[in-house]
Amino acid sequence: VELHFNHPGGGDLPPAPVDKHWEGDGLLVYRYTREEARAWKARGIAVVNLSAEVPGLRPDFPRITVDNRLVGRLAAEHLSALGLFDFAFIHDPDRRYSTERLESFREAVSEAGGRLHQIDVPASRFDLSKRPQRIEKCCRGPLASLPRPCGILAKDDISATWTLRLLHKLGINCPDEMPV
Repeated sequence: VELHFNHPGGGDLPPAPVDKHWEGDGLLVYRYTREEARAWKARGIAVVNLSAEVPGLRPDFPRITVDNRLVGRLAAEHLSALGLFDFAFIHDPDRRYSTERLESFREAVSEAGGRLHQIDVPASRFDLSKRPQRIEKCCRGPLASLPRPCGILAKDDISATWTLRLLHKLGINCPDEMPV
């Protein structure tokens, strides 16, 4: 089976303007800026955030998200049940959900007596035009040097996709050597 995923930016969706000409009953948003929050509040637009990411310390709008701590714990439990001792986490230090998943993954790996290898990939800092190449450059060495077998939790589905692609390029068998 070969996986094909074409997303030129490496993950983030392009912004869609909600300006003075926009008409609607409300917004379901995935990441927003402080400026957008101020403008939407000023116009009385109902907003629900579908991301754990917020521009400040506290959310401006109601949120509906997954339990990221549970995601990390369940992933570690699943990989541990495969009999693995080594675990890796592909982490974006600039994404709150990634940090929440990493923390609980780390705790569960420790409780299972495993060893965690953290691979930091600050993908959101990379210029969109070169993001896929920068991600690959950032991951290639760390992935190639992981002990085998090693279970990998990527911060999200898009990073799992580029992790799988790179494992294939490196000739590392997934899921036998590195389940993701």
